[in-house]
Order: sequence, then structure tokens, then C-alpha cells
Amino acid sequence: MDILELAALLEKITQVHRTAADEVLSVSHVSPATAGLLWELSRRKERGATMSELAAALVCDPSYVTLLARQLEASGLAERQPDAQDGRRRILRLTDSGTRTVILMTEAVRRASPLAALPGADIEKLTTRFQTLLPPQPTQPPGSYDDAPPTGRPPTRRTRSSAGSSTA
Repeated sequence: MDILELAALLEKITQVHRTAADEVLSVSHVSPATAGLLWELSRRKERGATMSELAAALVCDPSYVTLLARQLEASGLAERQPDAQDGRRRILRLTDSGTRTVILMTEAVRRASPLAALPGADIEKLTTRFQTLLPPQPTQPPGSYDDAPPTGRPPTRRTRSSAGSSTA
């Protein structure tokens, strides 16, 4: 098997995960783009994050995160509160409803995942192997993806440097 065939298989597995998550998202009236923010907030548990912290984690503009945050707030899935240490800053956190939505999406993805057929030891080996292949994520604190749901689609935004690139 060649690298591109493996990449195509991984993309098919990811698409199964996305489809399962999208079914839950549609009931919750959450767009796939907003789901990326929902996933990121779920990784941060009760501590939440500022818009700039979330923008750095999702590699997008803070104004875009603000737009997505408004959508989550309008859906009752997240809320902004003053930062206890700095009243000028606002922290975005999941509401109970947001936490339930993340749990439902995670359960749906796990049920639909072709990876669920693998023994736990194989999942651990694959996870370890893939982690060694990827470069460290400088915008994420160490271990922040340890309890991440099996799929998450942070919004993808083209950067100025990639916009003019002709390589694929």
C-alpha cells in the first residue's frame, strides 16, 4: 500500500466520523464550522478560553471565533463570562446543554467508527504511532488532545502564505 492509499483510507474513516457527528449537529442546529469551536471548548472543560486563545488553537482570526461563539451562545451551547482574574477579558465556556451535545456527538462517532472494531491494544498502538508522525502543536498545551473526541473539524482558513501556493 502506498502513502496516498493510506491517506485515502484515513479520509474515508474521517468522513464516517463527520457524517455521524453531523447528524447530531443538525438536531442541535450547529454548523460543522461551529462544531470545531464546540470541540475545542470541550477539551478545555470548565476553565473555558478567551477568543484569542481559541483563535490560536483553531488557527483562525479572532473575529471569526467571535462569530462562531455568538452562534454557540444563540443556540444555548456556550456562554461568555467575565474572567475572574481580569475583568476586561471574557471567557467562553460550554453550558450544560453544550456539554450534552459534545457527549452525544462523541457517542455517535464512536458507534459509527470503523475503528470501533479494533481491539483496544491496536487502538493504543495506532494512536502512539500516529502521534510520533505528527509535529508537536505549538499552540496547544501538552496533552490537550488526550481526551479529544475521535473527530473534530476546526474551521479551516487559508493563510496568506498558502493562498498563493500552487502545490497540493
